[in-house]
Amino acid sequence: MVFKTKTNKTSNYMKNHLLFSLGISFFMLISFNAKSQDSIKPKPRKPYGQFYIMGGVRSVMNPASNVSLMFIDESANPDTVNNSKTLKSGKYAPDILFGMVFPIKNYWFIKGQLGVFVLRNYGFNLDLGGGINLETPHWIIQPGIDFSMNSSAMPMGSMVRKSDYIQINDKQFTDKSISITADDFYMGVQPNIGFQYTLNRNVNIRGDIGYHYNFYKNTDISFSGITANNTDESTNKKLSAANVEYRINNSISPKSPFDYNGLFVHFGVAWNLFNGEKSTNTNHTSQPNNTNNTNPYTPPVTKPKVVLPREEIPKPKPKQKVGQ
Repeated sequence: MVFKTKTNKTSNYMKNHLLFSLGISFFMLISFNAKSQDSIKPKPRKPYGQFYIMGGVRSVMNPASNVSLMFIDESANPDTVNNSKTLKSGKYAPDILFGMVFPIKNYWFIKGQLGVFVLRNYGFNLDLGGGINLETPHWIIQPGIDFSMNSSAMPMGSMVRKSDYIQINDKQFTDKSISITADDFYMGVQPNIGFQYTLNRNVNIRGDIGYHYNFYKNTDISFSGITANNTDESTNKKLSAANVEYRINNSISPKSPFDYNGLFVHFGVAWNLFNGEKSTNTNHTSQPNNTNNTNPYTPPVTKPKVVLPREEIPKPKPKQKVGQ
């Protein structure tokens, strides 16, 4: 087998690099501006913790292509598979996010979210990040950046067992057939802007828009099925393995046809986990505790102090002069 390498277009690389650089610059500019004005801005109301659910789309681009896989297993009497899949061109995939956001010092916040998407392939993402809060009475704008870990899979059919077992790495599959997927694992960063509108004390409309930029991507072939131990197990083979041939449009390729760099946008609902305004009372003088007061908005009634009259002390009699 002759292996060829697939090169990315320089223009696409420069475009992605430029967009990523602009996103980082924008986040740093906003952060510096918030710090410089911290001393002159009024103290914001007490921040909140939230749980949110959002739906939207994310970039999962691929050209129209034919993907084929040829594999020979490693048993004494090897079986072979030669499967192919036709992909229509696409740019975006629908996804849904479940996340939480918590305040930290001053204007800063941290968040974590888990997302799933499905269309031509399916996968999930785990994002951890943070940023700053820019607040108005009803709107909150949150410029931020996330670190994103992602995994996706594209079904590539199955491998039918014709001998006693199918040997792949240290696994011996005895199932009649085992499933095959082409798995992508990729990591990246996501400059983004979140925004939300307050509906009431507990519910908010939330959304975000941003750009995902990959800095690492790897594609493996995954095999799963019932083994000789009568358990459902899986194992992977790298595309560079001698018994794997992965082709896109009849050309050997070291990676899948999917490009995950690009825009994403989501809308949804956020619920406050805790809320309330920060106390502005700086007087730490203890007040009498009125246990009969049940209205939290009515200050306790302070009973006036009763000053007991002093006991009258008899005045001493004047001394009489001698001879009187």
